[in-house]
Amino acid sequence: AQVAQGAATPGNVTLARGNSPAQVTCAAPGRMDTTVTLRPLRDFAVQHHQPSGPIGAVNNREDIQSGRVRRFYDATVAMPPASFASAAERDAWFAGRAQAIRTGWAPHIARAERANAATIDTAATLRGYEAEDLAALDRQRTAAVVAPPRRGR
Repeated sequence: AQVAQGAATPGNVTLARGNSPAQVTCAAPGRMDTTVTLRPLRDFAVQHHQPSGPIGAVNNREDIQSGRVRRFYDATVAMPPASFASAAERDAWFAGRAQAIRTGWAPHIARAERANAATIDTAATLRGYEAEDLAALDRQRTAAVVAPPRRGR
């Protein structure tokens, strides 16, 4: 279901806590339509009950099932130009975005690795999310138009 629609950029949308990912689609003149998946991740500012004892186990299960201890982190949707002057320009733009995706996932993956699978999302799960984001970016790169500018006579 559509949650919000912004008329201008930059725009902000607040998403409720939960376990379900959200897809954000952006469109603008002169840019490729871009859809990204936002995934709620563990919010370390909120107490997450430990599964020790009968009450702790119940509270832990509720924390995870309700999504109370997850949040959507701030995200920027980068929209590529509608066309690129060359394949090299296109590839450079998408290589920069791929690096930004890797950089964005790095602290979450590192934290999960340090926790030795004692987190809601394991490092393997987070690496899977990163791979999905990179695959979506690669699909967008494949669909990008390379059209050198017309030269006047």
